[in-house]
Amino acid sequence: MEDLTSKKFGRLLVIRFHGYKKGYGPLWECICDCGQRTIVSAGHLRSGHTSSCGCLAKEVRTKHSRSRTKLYRVWQGIKQRCLNPNASRYERYGGRGIKICKEWENDFSCFYKDMSPDYREGLQIDRIDNKGDYCKANCRWVKPSENVKHRECSIIYDGINLKDYCKKEGLNYNTVFSRYHYYGWTLDEAVQKGNFKGQRRFNHGKNCKR
Repeated sequence: MEDLTSKKFGRLLVIRFHGYKKGYGPLWECICDCGQRTIVSAGHLRSGHTSSCGCLAKEVRTKHSRSRTKLYRVWQGIKQRCLNPNASRYERYGGRGIKICKEWENDFSCFYKDMSPDYREGLQIDRIDNKGDYCKANCRWVKPSENVKHRECSIIYDGINLKDYCKKEGLNYNTVFSRYHYYGWTLDEAVQKGNFKGQRRFNHGKNCKR
């Protein structure tokens, strides 16, 4: 019989021989990375059939059950905006240096633990500092109307708040804001007077950044 003491199989570290069981062969007592102890047959250890005390399967089930939740979709959206150059809104997030903290990037459960206590249906995630990253210290849940107001206040053009600029120049602020925020125009394009025309009108559905 091969001595498996001190060998690691997945999350299990073998600590001592536990005896024989008919139909299973030699049994080994193991300690899991999570701290729990369990008895596993040598065959199950070598084949990979058992690689934890059961905590791994529980984590997989938990992650799968949450993959249909609003919080999981929010987390995925943040990762897309910050990490995927092909995402529709990457230019305004990852493209200008906005990051997602490593704890959240690598593990949804960390994001869930940090943000789920204060979440209520209908709220949206908001960065307190619009120039800061996605992390626990800089994120909160707000109503959609508050989120829009926060975004509006953060838009600066020609050295002043965009709303004040539009008032000074006699522009329709709602039109300019929609062009910039929803349709993906640059601020220079958005403040040009006139309505949607030509190719822009044809393409606005494709460029929409909601």
